[in-house]
Amino acid sequence: MIVSRSVVEVSETDTEYLLSIHASQKDRAKGIPGYHWDSQRVCWVYPRTPRNYDALIAEFGDDIVGVLKISRPGKASPEPPIARQEEEQAIQEKMRKIIEDALSGAATKGESSQLQALEAALAAKDSERAEVRRRADHLEQQLRESIAVKLELSAEVERLRSTNTLLQAELGRKGVPGGDPGLTLERMIRETAKEASGGDPKFCTLADRVDFNESLSIDLVKELGRELRRVVNCQDRATNLHDLLGQARDAKLLTERGIDLAHVIRKQRNVMAHENVDRRTHKAQVFLCFFAAALLWPEFSE
Repeated sequence: MIVSRSVVEVSETDTEYLLSIHASQKDRAKGIPGYHWDSQRVCWVYPRTPRNYDALIAEFGDDIVGVLKISRPGKASPEPPIARQEEEQAIQEKMRKIIEDALSGAATKGESSQLQALEAALAAKDSERAEVRRRADHLEQQLRESIAVKLELSAEVERLRSTNTLLQAELGRKGVPGGDPGLTLERMIRETAKEASGGDPKFCTLADRVDFNESLSIDLVKELGRELRRVVNCQDRATNLHDLLGQARDAKLLTERGIDLAHVIRKQRNVMAHENVDRRTHKAQVFLCFFAAALLWPEFSE
C-alpha cells in the first residue's frame, strides 16, 4: 500500500495503536517509544498506553484528517506504572540475589573485591535508572503543557473566526459596507493579540509591523531569536534557536509556559517552511503563531 505524503491515519486495536504514514515521515514515527514496523499490516505499531496516545496526538494530531479513530485508554493499560515498578523491583532483587550468592562463594577464592566493585556498579545503574525515570516524567509533563497551550491557542483562533462571522453579519444587517472581510479579521486579530499581551510595548510595535502572510512564522522566529540572544546575553550568531531556548530554560529566564509557546512558533515555522501543508490551514497557522507570540512576548519585558 502506497501512502500519500500528506496522509496520516491512526487506528487502534484492544492492545495497539496502528499508524500509517508516508515513508518520508518515518523519523517522526520513530520518535515515539515502543514502536515496531509491521510489514504485513504495512504500518507502525505501538502499545496502546496513555503515554503513547498523548505522544501520537502531540506529533500527528494536526495532520490527522477526519474523525479521530483512537481513544485514550483508562487505568487498564499494557504498561501501568505500578507494573513497571514491580518489574524493576523484581530485576533488582534477582541481581542482589546473584551478588549475595557470589559473595558467599568468593571468600575462599579471594574475589570479594571484584564482587564489591560489581555491587557498586549495580548501585550506579540503579541511580542512572532513577535519573532516566525523572527525565522521562519531566518530558511527559512538558508534553502535557505543550498540548494544553496548543489547544488553548486553537480554541482562541476558532473563537475569533466565529466573532468575525457574526461581525460581518451584523454589518450587513446595518447596511454598513464591510470592505474586505480578511482585512476586518486581521484588524480584529491584531487588537485582540495586543490585548492578550497586556499591551506589551514591544509586542504592540511588532504586531503593527508584521504582515499576515506565509512568511509571518519565519519573521517571528527571527524576532524570537533576537530577543533570546538579548536575554541570555549570547553574542554567537551561530547558536540556533533550540540551544538558545535551552539556555533560557537553564537560567530560568523564561517560564515553562514561555518555553512551550516559543516551541509552538518554532515548530509552525518548520511546518510552513518544509512540509506540504494544506493551503486551507495557512491562515489558521499564521494566527496560531501570532497569538503564541502575544502570550510569550511579555516575558521578554525588561
